[in-house]
Amino acid sequence: MPLLANLAAPGDVVRKHHRDLIAAFEKGDVNGAGRIADEYLRMGAELARGSAAKPELQPLPMPALETR
Repeated sequence: MPLLANLAAPGDVVRKHHRDLIAAFEKGDVNGAGRIADEYLRMGAELARGSAAKPELQPLPMPALETR
């Protein structure tokens, strides 16, 4: 859960993104909606890149599967 919490943007940023995206759709602005979505995804990628260097946020190895 700490990994996912660190990948989430602040709530006000998420709400602004949603409002902007909905407004673009309502106007029929497909290119604008795509640009808004790309900006949001880029922000998420930057958050992920920033947390990748923190060892406490690295995923644990998968447990070995039992074979019968």
